[in-house]
Amino acid sequence: MAQTVLYKLAAPQPANPVVEAATNDFSFILWKPSLGKLIPPGKGKKYFFYWLFHYLRVFGNRDYSALLVYNGEVLASSLLVVPSYYKWPFMKKDDVQLTYVLTRPEYRGKGLAEQAVRLAIAHNQHPGRAVWYGTNTENVASVRLCEKVGFESAGYGLKSGFSLNKVD
Repeated sequence: MAQTVLYKLAAPQPANPVVEAATNDFSFILWKPSLGKLIPPGKGKKYFFYWLFHYLRVFGNRDYSALLVYNGEVLASSLLVVPSYYKWPFMKKDDVQLTYVLTRPEYRGKGLAEQAVRLAIAHNQHPGRAVWYGTNTENVASVRLCEKVGFESAGYGLKSGFSLNKVD
């Protein structure tokens, strides 16, 4: 049975990660919400709730964003940066979590998710802030990705109502 595993960035990462040659044909875009931009381009309606939480200040900080990777007009890979909120009580107010790290099947194996994660870390890390990454134990590619970029296991998640509590 799959179990949620929580990872925490172990050490500060380079402030300006180098985009590898294999990803040079791709555009990396940092999307931020506004009154006119409710949902990241190419994403579904459920993302509206994240904008709403941002707008209503439900999140612990104002760093909600998405990192979008395009090959021309095609959204090849993406991730969401979500600040702490009641769903993740183990996070401090200023912390963020990288979530919904997705790559279209035809673009897998090109290092896009890795570059997106590294860029999101560079944009969101600062002293006193923890950067988290959650996945499930059966998602081997996701586990390998977060360990490769410097995350270390911080425990497991245990669902309790609407919350995911950290268990060591």
